[in-house]
Amino acid sequence: IIFPVTILASNNSIKKISKKINLQNPEVSIGMPVFNGEAHICRALDSLLAQSFKNFELIISDNASLDRTDKICRKYKKRDARIRYFRHLKNRGPDYNFKFVLKKAKAKYFMWAAADDVWKKSFVQENYRFLKKNKNFAGSISTSKCHTGEVGIIAGSSTIDDDNSFDRVFKFLKFPGYNARIYSLFKKKF
Repeated sequence: IIFPVTILASNNSIKKISKKINLQNPEVSIGMPVFNGEAHICRALDSLLAQSFKNFELIISDNASLDRTDKICRKYKKRDARIRYFRHLKNRGPDYNFKFVLKKAKAKYFMWAAADDVWKKSFVQENYRFLKKNKNFAGSISTSKCHTGEVGIIAGSSTIDDDNSFDRVFKFLKFPGYNARIYSLFKKKF
């Protein structure tokens, strides 16, 4: 979970926001690959749409979900013009779905968003400002926590700068919380 958020955007505020941004040239693209996400996707979408940084597009790629994910995403798409929703007729696997949202991204900055995560209201803005200010960085992530039962793991608390590539990959995958780095905000070209 990336920073719990308690303030959710109302339908009216979302409509006002989406009319004020440039949908053809968003500053940030957020890609959400999803499969059977009905249990958590509303919380995830509400926290993304409530971001203090407004100039983004949200690309949702539904990998042929068998639950109510399609219905939920279509409802959100009607509410907010920043959402681009794609539903695949056949499940093509998670790696295809992750690549799909990245290929559809229009902006210079990109982040993946899990359909079961929640973000602090300023998450995108803080990381966007950091990358704009620090030209030598390719990506930025704020402190995040992965909760597995009662255990909270701070993402990124382990370095992955070993000389041996196997050791780097092992450290990256050793604990699920460390994988939160993939949900950083990145420059698409560095």
